[in-house]
Amino acid sequence: MGGSTQARIRFERATRSPDGAGGARRVWAALDRRPEVWARVRAGSGGESFEGGRVNATATVVFRLRRRSDLTPLDRILWQGVAYNIRTLLPAAGSFMEIEAERGVPS
Repeated sequence: MGGSTQARIRFERATRSPDGAGGARRVWAALDRRPEVWARVRAGSGGESFEGGRVNATATVVFRLRRRSDLTPLDRILWQGVAYNIRTLLPAAGSFMEIEAERGVPS
């Protein structure tokens, strides 16, 4: 992706749901009633690591969108069917914010 592109993204928040065996499991659900919002998407860095006998690839993406106060680094972004863990929430000029998020790593 050269430069940036406009895309629809979805914010998700983890909730706990009974697993039927007396415990609970994490389930991701849409954060809003309007699940998708527009954002400008820009590729960041990427890398690979070797752990447990396998190669793990990571990629960082920066999402620029209208400022929101309800997001935390515990939330995630779903873009093009891929989950990106929020790493940093940054204020940007005017009424915008930037979110640095990473795929390929556990949340």
